[in-house]
Amino acid sequence: MGSDAVETLFREAHAYEVGDGVEQNYSEAVRRYVLAADAGSAAAQCRLGYLYQSGAGVPQDTAIAVRWFQQAADSGDPTAQNDLARCYFEGNGVSRDVDLALEWLRRAAHAGLAQAQVNLARCYTEGWGVTPDAAERARWYRLAADQGHAEALNEIGSAYSGGLGVERDDAIAADFYRRAAEAGDEYGQFNWAACLETGKGVPPDPAEAVHWYEKSAARGVAQALNNLGLCHKLGNGTPVDPGKAVDCFQRGSHAGSTDAAYNLGICFENGVGVAPVISEALAWYKRAADAGHAKAQLRLQTLVLGTLLKTSQE
Repeated sequence: MGSDAVETLFREAHAYEVGDGVEQNYSEAVRRYVLAADAGSAAAQCRLGYLYQSGAGVPQDTAIAVRWFQQAADSGDPTAQNDLARCYFEGNGVSRDVDLALEWLRRAAHAGLAQAQVNLARCYTEGWGVTPDAAERARWYRLAADQGHAEALNEIGSAYSGGLGVERDDAIAADFYRRAAEAGDEYGQFNWAACLETGKGVPPDPAEAVHWYEKSAARGVAQALNNLGLCHKLGNGTPVDPGKAVDCFQRGSHAGSTDAAYNLGICFENGVGVAPVISEALAWYKRAADAGHAKAQLRLQTLVLGTLLKTSQE
């Protein structure tokens, strides 16, 4: 079968898989993928791997998924090599083997696959099968960032911001955060907003900071919700709006920000955007304090002590 015919089979299979121009039909998709895969299409072999791994249109069978990934990986396909590495890392469809996982991951990363480079950087961050190495972490994130990978852009920004494996440079960090934000990474949006708010590495621009905090907050980033709440409370880059501040703090605290819980406690204690309710203030301070928030712990102790003294005097 010629390469053009194989490519046509793959395109038809994908159309049936996703319902592009035809009624979605997994059976027809799988049939065409198998024909293309047997003819040597690494892309079709990868798609079959995904289908068997997820059980979409076929009985879920992770061992069969690994066999398809293996065929594509053996032919030199970087995407398959990255997927096969993930299977070995997780022991998904195959016995867990970190050394073999790293071998396949390195092949994919050296072949230039940005996602594999990010995954290898994570290994050097967490010490998965390797000794943690900040310089290697930064090197692989930088390679992926140079290809426009959004997460990598944010992570290499963090490396320059903290001097982790590279010489600290706030201006370079800010530029990477900006690129990550524009590429749609929610944490890059938060970090770029923080740079704009504080003037770290760039001239301060509070209104633009609010714009990027809003984008990050809309994606559920807890600390972005907290910082946006502070902007609304203080009128930093946006008109003062205590009600919006409280809403942001509530959403941020529920998303896991202890700063937001602490700030919500302040609002309830002082009647900012809500009626003052000391019991509510205590509850939010306690929530933050239990998670280790030092200011909340101090405020909680002060309020509790004050309540006890008031009660004893009465």
